[in-house]
Amino acid sequence: MAGSSASTRHGRLYCNKFDRWVDEEDATCTQPDDYCEFRDRCGIYFLMTERTRGANKRAKEERDASV
Repeated sequence: MAGSSASTRHGRLYCNKFDRWVDEEDATCTQPDDYCEFRDRCGIYFLMTERTRGANKRAKEERDASV
């Protein structure tokens, strides 16, 4: 499947770099600081960064609300 454009299958995402499937719900990049040639089109990395952004935004809103 390496190099395939199909990166999802029934709630799972495919990691091209490590040639493995991961569950979408808890998908996280195992080495986000290392180089990955697939990073710009990686669903796992995208979801991880979106979750982080969402958590940071909620934390900021909570801090702002308590002031």
